[in-house]
Amino acid sequence: MTSAAAGSQVAAASEQLLERVYSIAPDCVPAQLLQAKLNMVQRNHEQAIAATGQIVKSNPRHLEALTLRGLAYMYLGDHDLAKRHFGEALKYDPDHKDSRQAFNKLKDLDRKWQRAARASEAQDFAEAEQQYTAALAVDPQHHLVNKELQLQLCRVRLLLDKGEQAVQACEAALAVDSGLYAAHKELIRALLAAKRHDEAVNKARMLLQQHQNDGEVHQLYREAEKQQKMAKRKDYYKILGVSQQADIRDIKKAYKSLAKQYHPDKVHSQEDKEKAEAKFREIAEAHEVLSDDEKRAAYDKGEDVEHSGAGGPGWGREFHQGFQQQGGYTFSFTFG
Repeated sequence: MTSAAAGSQVAAASEQLLERVYSIAPDCVPAQLLQAKLNMVQRNHEQAIAATGQIVKSNPRHLEALTLRGLAYMYLGDHDLAKRHFGEALKYDPDHKDSRQAFNKLKDLDRKWQRAARASEAQDFAEAEQQYTAALAVDPQHHLVNKELQLQLCRVRLLLDKGEQAVQACEAALAVDSGLYAAHKELIRALLAAKRHDEAVNKARMLLQQHQNDGEVHQLYREAEKQQKMAKRKDYYKILGVSQQADIRDIKKAYKSLAKQYHPDKVHSQEDKEKAEAKFREIAEAHEVLSDDEKRAAYDKGEDVEHSGAGGPGWGREFHQGFQQQGGYTFSFTFG
């Protein structure tokens, strides 16, 4: 028997016992308190509020009932009303341990959440990530708040270019609430940031089937397909070893350096020469596209880019290939 099944049996037995008690003593406070505790364990917070309401109606100073009622409101997301109940209990007994702990924990949670929100507004995303993470550690059982914290943490990590960690945060939010629509959309963005393009396309396709009238999901699906396609093409920036922000001087400098490094005349065996020639052609192809503003702009947008296949218009000037009878090649470069 699983622990969940065992817990269900215990809960059912407790309910039966409480029904017997209520049949004899409808206003039994210990039974009402046990009912509230059972409701809290089962996360039936509305019922816990109803059960404790009967107690505080007859005894407004019942500290345990006030504390349980405050916790129920807290887990329903009404933090102000929760603090009011904790404060009421502490008014009657400032040293009441459970109320004090619950009150301090809730204030700590709200404080960290507010700090995270302020940091996000100030675009201090590293601080926001730290505060959201700290807030999540306050009360792992506060599912209603934690799913929102995880969602915001996902967004902050995307802004920090932490794709894999953003995926983890979104998945954690969905583990709490699988119907959290915003988290499904952020997960697609996180998968793309993590370069998990196939998963992003599949996720976007599934979400689109369920929400065909959502223009944002249509856009996400198109973007996922575009990035999937781009991921399977040659990465010209990587080939030249430059960043996407590189200017034309950086591109030409990288090209000249690599062209000299992979000059086929530097190798002697036919096998190595063929590898060098293939590498050089790849370098020249990357240079042809990235050194042309129009082609580079199209490439960056994910559009198909035509190239000469032999290094571009400058190939004849910068790369001269002559065939010799012995089967070898002679390469010469002139860099203007």
